[in-house]
Amino acid sequence: MASWFQRNEAARALLASRKEVYRHIRKALRDTAFSPRAQVALSRMLRIKITTDTLRLEATDPRFFYLTSERKRQRMTWLLKAKGPIPIVTDTGKVIFRRATAKSLANGKWVYPGQKATDYLTTAMNSATKTIKDKVREDLRAQILAVFKKATRS
Repeated sequence: MASWFQRNEAARALLASRKEVYRHIRKALRDTAFSPRAQVALSRMLRIKITTDTLRLEATDPRFFYLTSERKRQRMTWLLKAKGPIPIVTDTGKVIFRRATAKSLANGKWVYPGQKATDYLTTAMNSATKTIKDKVREDLRAQILAVFKKATRS
């Protein structure tokens, strides 16, 4: 049975690890092609639960898997039902308005280009694991050196 001190130390280590994982997830999200608004939404959809001896990453919103999975190239036929002109933001940031018609859809316009699956969580978890292991190694080394220094003084 673990003592109170050991459980407390483990809880402190898990809390520090959770902060490190969140930091790495936010950094990995910044490296994706998601808009800033989507990055905030995706980061809010994740929770890290601390159990007795582990950290568990949970998606709190079912849309998370849809947003991070692969989407295929497809014609945007739903735009035919638009009640007004469709706003489009150009690369320069200028907003233009266009209408989708059956003819423009048939000519190959209004095609969603698709999106590759984003695997930023694996990258974030691998880098967080490496950082946490390095910190634990440094802390353990410092504790061992402190014990040896104390033993040599006695």
